[in-house]
Amino acid sequence: QRRILRAGEQADFSKAAIQHSRPLDDNAAAWKQGVLIAENWPLDVFLEELSRYRPGYLGWTDGLAEMRISGVFPIHDTDRVLTAVAKSMPVSVTSYGRYWTRISAR
Repeated sequence: QRRILRAGEQADFSKAAIQHSRPLDDNAAAWKQGVLIAENWPLDVFLEELSRYRPGYLGWTDGLAEMRISGVFPIHDTDRVLTAVAKSMPVSVTSYGRYWTRISAR
């Protein structure tokens, strides 16, 4: 398949298909300002996105998808973000050195 996207449009795709185009999410380019903006995201989706800005392994246990998170988070200090998540949500953050971190439900 082939689809042309114009400025301000986005589309999801896989090996099998390209989804319909839609307007670009207003927060998609927030990384240019050094922040990650989450609006009622499942926590596992948030952690997946946060892991892109963190060196090493960031993993989590099953069951975090039911938890939702909203906020503006600095991508240059992911340790601070994880500390805030642990303080505000029923999760534990365990680090095994600088490059291995795991989040689990309390």
